[in-house]
Amino acid sequence: MTEKKRHILETGLKQFALNGYKATSTRMIAEGANVSEGLIFRHFGSKLGLLKAIMDEGVRDASTMYQRILAIKNPKYALKSILKLPFRITEEQSYFWRLYYSLKWQLEYEEKLLEPVKQSLLRIFTELEYDDPEAEAEIILMLMNGSASLVLQRKPANLVEISEALMKKYEL
Repeated sequence: MTEKKRHILETGLKQFALNGYKATSTRMIAEGANVSEGLIFRHFGSKLGLLKAIMDEGVRDASTMYQRILAIKNPKYALKSILKLPFRITEEQSYFWRLYYSLKWQLEYEEKLLEPVKQSLLRIFTELEYDDPEAEAEIILMLMNGSASLVLQRKPANLVEISEALMKKYEL
């Protein structure tokens, strides 16, 4: 990938994450990336094509991270690793996750990004002999979504304590 294309992707990601997809124009992205608007269209075809390229890259990165966690065999250690994910979002990753969550509301973006995590949670709660593994998996996904939203919107000062309380709740 060329340096200019990479810069367009990074600028587009930040602009979409901070301003929203609908409020961000290709002109804004071109100006931010210091390229012509035509270059964006040449590389990505359209604003939607750029969004798709950004999301494909982010999903690939997230999937790679998830695969490492999903390979953990010990169910308690796997659950602990999954529960800690929202609390470990780096500043660099925050742009993708801001965009991901905003698209869920703005465009009713349907991405099966968390499906492997859900399947892993079902396995974990089945192995740990919970009464209703499916309900527990959904609860964890809800906690992850809520925690990630909280971290992305306003990083609370007591993030460590919140994470520790969650670990204690599941005896991890």
